[in-house]
Amino acid sequence: MRKLLLFSLTSLLSLSFTGVSLAQEFAIEGGVTYSDVIMDLEYEGDENYTPESKPKPGFYAGFTSVHQIQGDLLLKTGLGYYQKGYEWDLEKAYGAAEEIDGYARVNMNYLVIPVNLAYDAEPLRIFAGPYLGLGIPGKREFDFTLTYAGSEEEIEETVDLYPAYGTMNYDDLGEDEDAFNGIDIGWNAGLGLHFGSVGLNASVSQGLSNIIPQFEYEDGEDNSEFREDNSIKNMVYKLSIIVKVSTID
Repeated sequence: MRKLLLFSLTSLLSLSFTGVSLAQEFAIEGGVTYSDVIMDLEYEGDENYTPESKPKPGFYAGFTSVHQIQGDLLLKTGLGYYQKGYEWDLEKAYGAAEEIDGYARVNMNYLVIPVNLAYDAEPLRIFAGPYLGLGIPGKREFDFTLTYAGSEEEIEETVDLYPAYGTMNYDDLGEDEDAFNGIDIGWNAGLGLHFGSVGLNASVSQGLSNIIPQFEYEDGEDNSEFREDNSIKNMVYKLSIIVKVSTID
């Protein structure tokens, strides 16, 4: 499936840049994201253990261009900045605590190139296709207080997250640094309502790439076996407003 998506993305990008037509439409787009992850993790040999995550709000900004292929069939592409990531569900992770105050979240940032086939049934537009995400630095932030039998435990940590393209040497990371896989390939689908120069888009995207990075260590070992048994994949819901800045008839 991943190879098929990569082939589809490459083919559609080729069409986009080699001339299906000139851009019929160019627009700027901005809005909010609601991101989470799909986890499949083992813990101390227990294959049924999966830490609990919950969605995290963020934002999106970018531009889109639309090319007419034939009739109402369009090619829709562009470039966008996405805030992805998730929050830990602290209530499930620390269920024995009397009170939990604060947050624990992972912020991963990406530049995303979607390449969608779209059907235009004015004012409705339906689209779907693959995307390629390229990671840029983010952060992991823990800042919460747990109360047990009247005593408090404070947990506070900020770690810089860096995208890994290919295998990264784990020992090159500093004390407050970690990494995530910088390549995020997946699919997205959505629909939009367009009225004149303004539109509203709603979409969902799901990554197929394991965002756990590939590490190697000084002793020559790596985490390939761990990545085969454990995976974390992005999922994002997006709601955005589109403003057309040019249209070519």
